Amino acid sequence: MTGISKKEGRNFFADTVKDDNREVILNETAVRSLGIPKPVIGSRIFSPVNPKSGKATYLNIVGVVKDFHFSSLKNEIGPFMFQP
Repeated sequence: MTGISKKEGRNFFADTVKDDNREVILNETAVRSLGIPKPVIGSRIFSPVNPKSGKATYLNIVGVVKDFHFSSLKNEIGPFMFQP
């Protein structure tokens, strides 16, 4: 995540990344959009479908990054989630 500023929490650790990893990092807009109360770090969000298993799961929030443009600068910044 070069060039993206961390607001709180941590990055992913290489030794904790597994096929079934359920850790995520959100941008500020995603936190607001989901209505996640403070403290954000350690909160969990529901994911109706895990791409690997096809089953519903909870994702653990381990970090929040400042908003950044991931599409055109003309577009509003939207919610964004990083997964390892």
